[in-house]
Amino acid sequence: MADSFTFAHLADVHLGAYSKDFRELNLEAFLATMDRCLARKVDLVMIAGDLFHINVPDLAVVDRAVAKLREVKDAGVPVYVWYGSHDYSPTEKSIIDVLASAGLFTKVSTFETAEGQGAPRFEWTQDPATGARMVAVAGKALGLDMHVFKALDRAALEREPGFKVFGFHAAVKEYLPDYLAHINGVTLEDFPRGFDYYAGGHIHHANLADPAGFGPFVNPGPTFGSDGRDLLNDEPRGFVLGTVRGGRVEARFEPVEVVRFLREEVDVTGKTAAEARAELDELVDGWDVGGKAVVLRVRGELSSGRRAELDLDALHTRLPRLGARAVHIVKAFSVREASRVAAVEGETQGEVERKVVEGQVASFASSDARFAGASGVELALALKRALSEEPPTQRGGLAEYRDRVVQRGLELLGVVGGPPPAAAEERPAPSPPPQEPPRSLEEYA
Repeated sequence: MADSFTFAHLADVHLGAYSKDFRELNLEAFLATMDRCLARKVDLVMIAGDLFHINVPDLAVVDRAVAKLREVKDAGVPVYVWYGSHDYSPTEKSIIDVLASAGLFTKVSTFETAEGQGAPRFEWTQDPATGARMVAVAGKALGLDMHVFKALDRAALEREPGFKVFGFHAAVKEYLPDYLAHINGVTLEDFPRGFDYYAGGHIHHANLADPAGFGPFVNPGPTFGSDGRDLLNDEPRGFVLGTVRGGRVEARFEPVEVVRFLREEVDVTGKTAAEARAELDELVDGWDVGGKAVVLRVRGELSSGRRAELDLDALHTRLPRLGARAVHIVKAFSVREASRVAAVEGETQGEVERKVVEGQVASFASSDARFAGASGVELALALKRALSEEPPTQRGGLAEYRDRVVQRGLELLGVVGGPPPAAAEERPAPSPPPQEPPRSLEEYA
């Protein structure tokens, strides 16, 4: 093995994600990352999954990515890739397999047995110039790779000699950011010990750790991102540069910036739609958006007027004319309309709301006693509160938000875990909520 060498570790490139301008920026981030790898004169590149956003991506994006990969190959820098959950294809008909067959990079993979039928078989991949040896557990959608981790013959992997890299594309519970702490994942105990480097991906959050008994445990985060929640996140993007000396790895994060972001949040609470629109116009007039990616989130509850009057779509046209490179406006569920019933002087919004609901319940014809009288009013108000919860903005919580709102609504209606409810006087006590199996990150992507 070479006494010293350098490598680049990147992940979650998601080529082909987004549309229009952000798709171009995402591609540019990958091209710039590979240029940085060449400038740093790395000896090899590892891509820890999700090189593409889907396993059969836009060929226009593929064409430009292939040209850059060819340039890297011609410069004598080998690239090693393993499946991420977005690349994965059970029939191995992914673009990853096509490009590997064309010789643009080497696919690192496991050979699996059926669940419960023995340990997966590994074929080690060795880099000829450095002697570094790699194995990887391919990422799969819905966390289906977890059974592979559970079935690993860790002792056999640990016995292998030489400089070893363990590749993966999975959530590791010990290193999840707080906003993803609830999701399912593997743990450190699921990994073989004693590898010199653990090259991860999947979580769009950079993390460099050095746990006892393991080599550096690294997730570089995305090179750019793949959805609106990534655009809202202001963490730096890039890759990890590893330097090997005497068999030990020093890893450091290398940021790659292809565009400056302007991220703004506007709270319209208490304003009429016309006032909010005027404020937005004034704010935009004062922004320096030239060459920047603009990410705007408008939130809050209008005192009167309709969401449509904000005409947020018009900003998608206006901001590029002012020089913005790309525009993303978060608007779904972020702005709420006030009650359209005029308030009685001296009454609070809650009092007015209750009077409106009382009137609606009184005129609502139902054979279900739950929806009548005072109990019907309380049920309607409780349902409104449950359905008014604003969804999270950070990556990884939208599906959980939906589940929570639906679950709470069903609990209030008393239909969780059983048949449709009987009338109030006949209805048995509601069953406890069913225990849901742990969910994987894919449900939050």
